[in-house]
Amino acid sequence: MSKSNRYEDSEFFYGNLGNDTIPDGIIKNISEATPEYKVGSYYGSENDNEEEKKKIRDCTLSWLEVSDLNYVETGLRNIIENVNNLTWKFPLKHEWETAIQVTSYSKVGHHYEWHTDTGRGDEDPEHKRIISVVYSLSHDKDYEGGEFVLEKSDPLCEVTFKFDYGDFIVFPSDKWHKVQPLLKGDRMTLVGWYR
Repeated sequence: MSKSNRYEDSEFFYGNLGNDTIPDGIIKNISEATPEYKVGSYYGSENDNEEEKKKIRDCTLSWLEVSDLNYVETGLRNIIENVNNLTWKFPLKHEWETAIQVTSYSKVGHHYEWHTDTGRGDEDPEHKRIISVVYSLSHDKDYEGGEFVLEKSDPLCEVTFKFDYGDFIVFPSDKWHKVQPLLKGDRMTLVGWYR
């Protein structure tokens, strides 16, 4: 299957490279290199108990070291740098802030409430995330719910996306966004933060 689409806005870039061999290759690399998944429900205060954390974020996480997976790292890096050159022209250090996150929403109710991706940048500007990327490894027919919602500021509104296989969105890390509760199926993405 070959599909190619893109939607460019001053606040985000949504696209698909139009070739299923790219996400196929990513999935192959992930299956060969990803450690076991662990539940990821952290966002908020370190003092929050597990139930409080799950109200904000409930999903399953794993991490891909950017130094180990050149195919995945290079592909996402190229997407981010091309979009930045085309859209924002932010001055970048051309490095990842952390490893690339593999995020799985696979249970009814898995979600992530409104948040930004700036990370530790508020306390330590050296670690400020500048650009975020989300890359879909699920077909849209394989899940219900789990829509990605991004808040735009000009004009103030919410934009909702139902990701399909190979779809990606690139946006400044200080943009508010969320993932709606999963109703059915499985939704898997790669998430990276670039500075």
